[in-house]
Amino acid sequence: EAILKALKEYRKVNVFELSKEFNVSQVIIRKDLKLLESEGKLQRTHGGAIEKRKAALNTTFEDRKIINEEEKLIIAKKAYNLIKDNDVVLMDISTINFMIARFLEENPKQITIITQSLDLMMVLSSVEKINIISLGGSFDKKNRAFLGRITSSNIKKINPLKCFLGAGGINIDRGNLSNYEEEDGEIKREFISVSKEVYLLAEHQKFVEDALYNFTTLSDINYIISDDKLTEEELVKLKKYAITVI
Repeated sequence: EAILKALKEYRKVNVFELSKEFNVSQVIIRKDLKLLESEGKLQRTHGGAIEKRKAALNTTFEDRKIINEEEKLIIAKKAYNLIKDNDVVLMDISTINFMIARFLEENPKQITIITQSLDLMMVLSSVEKINIISLGGSFDKKNRAFLGRITSSNIKKINPLKCFLGAGGINIDRGNLSNYEEEDGEIKREFISVSKEVYLLAEHQKFVEDALYNFTTLSDINYIISDDKLTEEELVKLKKYAITVI
């Protein structure tokens, strides 16, 4: 239980450090890690263990708002600070984008927001400084957003500077970004294709999760905005994709 608690907090554990902390031999620690791996609770590595990859949960927009809320607020604040007056910003249905919209509602900037998210439009609808462009399309009640051919067609008509988007899972080793639904993934690909700067909004938990559909690769991302809990190994691996981590 203590090993799993340390793994949850630090996202990786080291045999030598655990041996020293619990005052037991490294042989015993390795046996414990082997047992925990057999129970599907972690993944052993050379010299230690990391969190086991798991399937991302496909939940409603409302349910996702409260998952990893603390980390999402940190990311939303970082993203808000990157938005400058006169920016044209494309924002998908990520719950972190909803939090960014809340920051913009409280402290508006002279910008244009392009989105298919009904919630973002509602939050910003009364903010005079912000120009809103709706992408339209068929309304998806679960995600509270517009999707489909009309949405995709309208995306091709715009030239945003910045794009903020989320993902259900991130697999650094394979270089894949995955999402819960295929149609939403297609919209995200369209977002990436028309944007000059692509920002992936992702809390550290997403780096050990995989959703059902791969929609793009890390090579298509310019920046990752995350919380402060990415491991050194993850940061090193991200360098090969020429991604700036914020």
